[in-house]
Amino acid sequence: MLKVWIILVLLIFNSSFSYAQLKDANLIKINEIKRIHNFALKKKSHKDNKEYLKYQKFLSKEEYDLYLITDKLIRANNLQFKNRRIGFNIDKDTINVLGLNNNLVLINSSLYDCLHQNKDALTFAIAHEFAHFILNHQKETIENTYKIKKLQEDIEKLNTQKSSEIYSKNLKNLINNIYISQRTFELEADSLALELSIRAGCDIDNILEIFDYLSEDLNFYEGNNIYPLLYERKDNILAEYELLDVQHIKLEGIENLYSSEILTVQKSIDKETLILNKPNNYKNYSFKLTNKYQKFLSKAYSYYIKEDINNAILYFEKAYEYNPNCYIAPLYLSYCYEFQNNKKLAKKYIKKAKTLKPKDEKVLEQYKIFYKR
Repeated sequence: MLKVWIILVLLIFNSSFSYAQLKDANLIKINEIKRIHNFALKKKSHKDNKEYLKYQKFLSKEEYDLYLITDKLIRANNLQFKNRRIGFNIDKDTINVLGLNNNLVLINSSLYDCLHQNKDALTFAIAHEFAHFILNHQKETIENTYKIKKLQEDIEKLNTQKSSEIYSKNLKNLINNIYISQRTFELEADSLALELSIRAGCDIDNILEIFDYLSEDLNFYEGNNIYPLLYERKDNILAEYELLDVQHIKLEGIENLYSSEILTVQKSIDKETLILNKPNNYKNYSFKLTNKYQKFLSKAYSYYIKEDINNAILYFEKAYEYNPNCYIAPLYLSYCYEFQNNKKLAKKYIKKAKTLKPKDEKVLEQYKIFYKR
């Protein structure tokens, strides 16, 4: 009898301190990944390797190496909606990669020589230029170059000293703003390149080796206003890595590679570059950019559905701080704090959500729990 009473007391005690049920307004979507059996993956990999060997016959060792890296990068990220061109730029001194004409990437021979044993770092270098293409940075750079040229021509035509000084000041301000833009472009390209590289199966530690070589390159001047300092780029990449759902992105890449065929490759007419041809079903492929707010939400939600509420709160708060005009983050913060029996903060955040989205059904449902009339 005593045991029965003890059990009843424990049940009552536990129920009085039980957590709320995990709620979900189904406002945040994470792409579902189709789990592929290891046997199927090995079979597909074996098939791809047999196909690759067809091109080994007419490509040099270095070209074949570049082809394998680029094919994987393109297919892992669904970028095969257009022909891509890649090749080498013979430069023994400068460690660099060039992105030209929105679909041509040239790797300096010195960079390849340094990193040919580190496929992940080479993948990142190529992905950085792909990122510039995706983000349309080339177009803005061309437009900025045209603006500078136009102002310079206008200055030459001026007769008065005063007008010339005004135009010169405008030119200086324009160049400073362009420098700031270019630095931002580099950090943005690094962030996206990291995501592209991880989807292709790359490791963060291997990727970072490229900056060790850049720091030793005497032609790379860190005081140049156009490029961020190397430590800024590394810090930016590490911060981006913390933000990404790395495991989910890697699984996306595996699924994309499994569901696509290798790209055919041929030498260009001038025999200097390689062309990776888009497949016949190229219209089925596309790449969707996600902004920082969406990444914060996705990261928070992945923790939330695993009931890792402390980490979910951390990233929902980052999302809300980044975009205080969207109601989704405060609504889920209310759910989080209710789950933890923190009614004060749950009430605080649902009030914020209602201010932003006063007629939303899920918001009103949660609001009525804490503001009963």
